[in-house]
Amino acid sequence: MILNGRHSDHAEEERLHCGVAALLGAAGISVVALIGNLPMLALPALTLAVIGTMSAIPVFWQLSSLFLSGSAAACGIV
Repeated sequence: MILNGRHSDHAEEERLHCGVAALLGAAGISVVALIGNLPMLALPALTLAVIGTMSAIPVFWQLSSLFLSGSAAACGIV
């Protein structure tokens, strides 16, 4: 989560970092849905889902400042 946020700041590619992290989370959730009865495979898939979704959240909240400025950015963040 911290590494994804830091790298998105340095690379200035917030949309890409948010999208890839959310895609990893969606892939993990999809794998869990397909193989939910096999705990040895479901646990790594759940781990991937949590890593992906939790890494996308901080970068997602940076996206509003890309499109809005001034008081509109303050309203868009809240």
